[in-house]
Amino acid sequence: MIHVETKRTQAKEAHVAGLGSMSFGDQIRTYTLHPYQLVKDHRTQYESTSPKRVLDGDLDGFMEAWLSTREIKLDSLGADLNSTYTK
Repeated sequence: MIHVETKRTQAKEAHVAGLGSMSFGDQIRTYTLHPYQLVKDHRTQYESTSPKRVLDGDLDGFMEAWLSTREIKLDSLGADLNSTYTK
């Protein structure tokens, strides 16, 4: 039981350490309402020209873009792992 808790704590600490520092300018998304309308996700570069829909909860495009970048990262990680273990 203690071993499981230790592993959970270590995993949580590793996750938090990987986040880096949160400071001004490290925002995930920006909302521009004037002079033009744009919502941009800085992690995925996905953009929407309808901030009202985004603010009303239409986040599907942002979620799909984030998931697709995660798939690309996982695919490349898998390729790296496969090349490491097949040598």
